[in-house]
Amino acid sequence: MGSRIPIHIGVLLDRYEIVNKLSVGGYSIVWAALDRHTGMHVSLKALKAAHSEDNMELRILQHLARETQHPGRRHIAKLLHHFDVHVHGKKNLILVMELLGPNLRDSRLAHLGDIPAFNRLVSRQLVFGAGLSTLEWYSARRLPQRYTPPLDQVVQGDVTREDGAPLPPGLPRHIVMPLYRYMHPHSRPKLEQLQIIDFSTSFFATEPHARVLTMEHVAAPELIFRMPASPAVDIWSLACTIFYIATKGRIAYPWGDDYAILPCLNLVIGESSAQWLLN
Repeated sequence: MGSRIPIHIGVLLDRYEIVNKLSVGGYSIVWAALDRHTGMHVSLKALKAAHSEDNMELRILQHLARETQHPGRRHIAKLLHHFDVHVHGKKNLILVMELLGPNLRDSRLAHLGDIPAFNRLVSRQLVFGAGLSTLEWYSARRLPQRYTPPLDQVVQGDVTREDGAPLPPGLPRHIVMPLYRYMHPHSRPKLEQLQIIDFSTSFFATEPHARVLTMEHVAAPELIFRMPASPAVDIWSLACTIFYIATKGRIAYPWGDDYAILPCLNLVIGESSAQWLLN
């Protein structure tokens, strides 16, 4: 568990009743919950304690919420509320956002009859959402759509010790399988509206990080060669993402050390890779 907090189905956090698990990430676990005040279902992103103090993702979501007139606003996650939970001497930040559906990989299965149209729809909405931000926003794993899933379908198992002894404090009594892992692919609706929701490794352009965390196959050459980042790295990552969505392939397949990507870049983008080859 590390710095995570144990959360169980039926538990009330602030005004939110936990009803299902949606996904698991490196920095957080996302739960579906019922807002007891409004009667609406929402998602709760429970962050690790180590990432809860002065959280950059919270600051970014609050900043984006003020950009109400931008055409890409509806393709960015909407922060509804946030609060802290104190358990076993740890403080964990909870981000409350709109309840969304499965990721692009799963949504694609509902569009097998017309993949080109799906690719165009996703690419257009992704560009709109990315255009709202003047910061490093990219996340390859979290691009879900608006959709109300069957939240009453819960798959969970008890947690026990092999020696039969009681569980130590801080461990969950049950393990819940994320909802979308066991849903039948064809039970998912077609994609209508995509949202970018994961800003856990993002930062403001005015507060650059020494290290930008982006997966290698979508990382701009500046990042691979440890050069200063600029908004250009987001454009590169966006292009690589759209290319992957459309072709299921990668622009570059580097092997060995970082410099192995140079011939890949030259093969794919031609003369515009000259500056990297010369340097």
